[in-house]
Amino acid sequence: MPSSTSDINDTNDTITINVNPKQVTQFDHRMTRLFYSSRPTHAECLLRCQILSFFNSMWQKYLIEQEQNAMVDPDNEHYQHLGLDLRHVVVEEHEIATHPMKPYRKRQRRDGVDDEHASNCSGNERKSDTSTDHASQDKSETSGSNVSDSNNSSDLWCTPLSGNDKLLIIKNGRTGTTLHQVRIPCVKIFGSIAFGLDGVGSDIDLAIPASVRNSQVDSHSDHDFQVSLLCAFERRLKFACAQSTKLKTPFRWHVERILHARVPILKLTEVGVTKGALSVDIGIQSTQMPTARLLRYYVSYDERASIFYTFIKRWSRARRINDAMYGYPNSFGYVMLVTKFLQLLHEPLIPVVVYDSAADNVIKRHSIEKFRRNRMTLLELAVAFFDFYHDFDFVSYQIDITTCGLQWKHGSDYNICHADQESMLIQDPSVANENVTRCLKPYNLRIMQAEMFRAYKCAVNADWNLLFEERDEERGNLHEIFQIYPPVNEYEQSLFSECIQSDDEHDLW
Repeated sequence: MPSSTSDINDTNDTITINVNPKQVTQFDHRMTRLFYSSRPTHAECLLRCQILSFFNSMWQKYLIEQEQNAMVDPDNEHYQHLGLDLRHVVVEEHEIATHPMKPYRKRQRRDGVDDEHASNCSGNERKSDTSTDHASQDKSETSGSNVSDSNNSSDLWCTPLSGNDKLLIIKNGRTGTTLHQVRIPCVKIFGSIAFGLDGVGSDIDLAIPASVRNSQVDSHSDHDFQVSLLCAFERRLKFACAQSTKLKTPFRWHVERILHARVPILKLTEVGVTKGALSVDIGIQSTQMPTARLLRYYVSYDERASIFYTFIKRWSRARRINDAMYGYPNSFGYVMLVTKFLQLLHEPLIPVVVYDSAADNVIKRHSIEKFRRNRMTLLELAVAFFDFYHDFDFVSYQIDITTCGLQWKHGSDYNICHADQESMLIQDPSVANENVTRCLKPYNLRIMQAEMFRAYKCAVNADWNLLFEERDEERGNLHEIFQIYPPVNEYEQSLFSECIQSDDEHDLW
């Protein structure tokens, strides 16, 4: 049969795909449909907006009360110099409406983003994330699906990534003179929605500001402070729910405390409108949040990147190797692996960028302008990804998406308590000494790489159904795949022989 080939990385290796061009196209179409069919509808994004507005209003009331308490404190450094006569002080609240709190449509380019857009994909996050063609939005608000209006683009329903700030204006009640102004920060969305990789039924990850003047904390060190804020949030939520019952509003919440985790959160389940189908994770805004800026950049850089991120995420979940609670990487870990792979291709699909906190911009560290344009199919990307990582030397190398190439592993540079926490070392883009995959157990890394080889055999034969077949932990994975697709070279034959000779097949295979 005709075969398809592609360069996979900077070693100029070539992979032969054992299918004809029609099968390649069919596989690519299934991967594309997987992404677009799983995108949230207008109705779901509208529900997210309502929930974001609810929690933003609730927490801003708490922050405003804290600020009012500070006004009456004679020793408060922010108000001491004002000499406020509280008998004649008027406090006004004004919403700073930087964007409408409703779903908006984002144009997803089918042919990738040109370099001019890439070099200018920076600046104010809120402005870029919520900007939209309001005329087209108004025309299509009644349509729930993500539709394509041309051969080169598709429109995706998106959720604003933050509420609106408020402005407190403190005035002299007699003269109307403004004495002081305070900006009240808003609640923000992070996680998969902020990355642009959310789907139908995705959890909503919300980050509440820690205080009026210092909205962010160090999520890995300010543990007790975060717990105290989350407890305050829970008390406010109970009060708000009591008020909601009187007002007959529909949202009802079940609260689960996860306060002993390294990064504490509250896990909320909405049991009213959605009857338990919607989860909201509440955390504190942290200095690590700019990571979302990098990933949104990559997702918008080339359509294949967003599709491929979703593909790997769904595959790893189907094969039960995507769960930090059970000693595997979480979805963010897989996003890091995909990002590095797309940067390392012989013709890179995405550049290397970093977040400049001083300029509040995403800037290029290594451009791909001088490379030939990558024209790999989605199937070729899948085959190359699984081939690259199934025997990757995680003992010697670490993964860092903010630098070019690969770096030698330096576990001593990271916040690691014991050797098992550096089985796979992926540097957190926003915290240089944190390992994204510290939860990965050595034995699970072996299972994960065996799964990568199994996926390679499925992908190289364009076997979509077998690729996504749910993993049976009681059966051997490589033994099964070799029965369906026998070894084709000396390396695969050696793996097959090792599988046959294994005394305990379940131990690895």
